[in-house]
Amino acid sequence: MTIRKILISFLLIFSFCGEVVAAEQLSLSRTIIALYDGIENPIIRETRIHRFVQMPLNHLGLKLKFIDIHKDLPSLKELEDVRGIIEKCPHL
Repeated sequence: MTIRKILISFLLIFSFCGEVVAAEQLSLSRTIIALYDGIENPIIRETRIHRFVQMPLNHLGLKLKFIDIHKDLPSLKELEDVRGIIEKCPHL
């Protein structure tokens, strides 16, 4: 009877370990690209994206990566962890 209890204990331990490993392997990208006009707003802190969007996204665990539309775009390798893109719409 004790051997049976020991085997059941090991099975339970290993089943829980598998769930922990699976949860650790699941990682979501948390970077949002923020496109802004560096000529119109040379200071990032003065952009509408920074003023109205960055704080709510940070609260959700996301981070913004600001990219000036007048400069070169990053390579695809640098954008592997990107979850989305936001831009300033001039008509809003």
